[in-house]
Amino acid sequence: MRPARWSVPILVAVGLAVGACTSSSTQRAGSRRSTIPPPGTPTDSTAVSASTSIPAATTTSSKASMSPAVPTTTTTTGPPPCVGSQFVAGITTSAPTYPVGAAIPISLAITNAGVTCESEPSTSNADVLDGCPSVSAFDATGHIVWEAAVDPSTKTQTVCATVGVAGPVPTGWSKTFSFSWNQGECPGPGIQCTEAQVSSGTYSIDFAAMGGIWNGIAVKPARLTVT
Repeated sequence: MRPARWSVPILVAVGLAVGACTSSSTQRAGSRRSTIPPPGTPTDSTAVSASTSIPAATTTSSKASMSPAVPTTTTTTGPPPCVGSQFVAGITTSAPTYPVGAAIPISLAITNAGVTCESEPSTSNADVLDGCPSVSAFDATGHIVWEAAVDPSTKTQTVCATVGVAGPVPTGWSKTFSFSWNQGECPGPGIQCTEAQVSSGTYSIDFAAMGGIWNGIAVKPARLTVT
């Protein structure tokens, strides 16, 4: 009968051991299942793949770079405006010596000794080539005795042709004007133009401009002797 008394504790101990093993196995299995993501959940590799699909910005900039270039405009610069200092007024006479009372032919050549320049239309008062280039005669003391722009018959200022050049004036351009002095005194209009015969002596023919902008022009006067 003594062996039957120990049978109950042994069965209880065996049951507890089996229950413990079953519980431990269930917890481990549950922990493994909790690490498996449900279907449709993105993994780390999926996130990396999505981040690498950003080249859309590169494609956009590539299309922008293929747009047609904006055409460039080219502006042409014309020659600089003409100024008096780039011209030369060369004055000559047909001979160095004349007898008293003889007519004295005079030539005035205006030459562009500088670069090609732009002249305003001849109707512009600011044009360096507008005006009425003329000549005057001076005695040995520098006193003016004759002005080519005065008409001795009417004793008034004459209307003379202007140079009248519009547009580009190339280097070397030249225009010549012709005058004649009969050795009569006529330094200005009105009573100043007496037309009395000048005395013998040395005279110079210099440049005289009526209008225009001839400031700074280089002048080569002519010198002659009346005997």
